[in-house]
Amino acid sequence: MDRHSTAPVRTPLGSQAKSVFPPCRLRACLYRATLSVRCGPGDETALNRFEEAYLGHYDSEQAYAEQLIDDLGYQQLLDDSVPASLRPYARIDTEALARDMQLDGDLHFYPADDGGVWIFDGRV
Repeated sequence: MDRHSTAPVRTPLGSQAKSVFPPCRLRACLYRATLSVRCGPGDETALNRFEEAYLGHYDSEQAYAEQLIDDLGYQQLLDDSVPASLRPYARIDTEALARDMQLDGDLHFYPADDGGVWIFDGRV
């Protein structure tokens, strides 16, 4: 937990996500951000979807994509499948992956006041 934490929350993709549940002030910001993207002002159903959509706080969009690739086992697949001499040249473009997930509407990224980003599942 960090200095803003009041209780732990699930860590969806391993240790990269910070295990925090925002206190009231931060929760209100996250709630408003969710409302503005999903429903428009005043829609109470967004609060009900908040915990399901909230994926965590990461250092960056790219850090989320890197953790996702690792958790899905794609890095290990590359290590196991690509010869060692070619492995330095085989990589997944996590910057492009994060950008494309956002452009496709799968994820929503919001800058956090203390650095990093809050990430929401756009499909919820």
